[in-house]
Amino acid sequence: MSASPVRAWLAAHTPISANLLESSDFVATLAARMRARRAPDEPAYLRLLDTDPEESIRLQCAVAVPETWLFRYRSSYEFM
Repeated sequence: MSASPVRAWLAAHTPISANLLESSDFVATLAARMRARRAPDEPAYLRLLDTDPEESIRLQCAVAVPETWLFRYRSSYEFM
């Protein structure tokens, strides 16, 4: 894991799996959230995470996209 302060914050404050924080998608997701909140750099965004619980939830949801296997198999449809 790189020395990203936001990665370290997420690892310390959330149950998000380390492999999600190491993925290449994490960088793009973080950049998108920073743009959305007009944070010029990671330290500024980190301050936002510390003061705005809703932003923490938004970032967590963006990083850990829920995944379902229910409708991937024909047998799931047949069961229903």
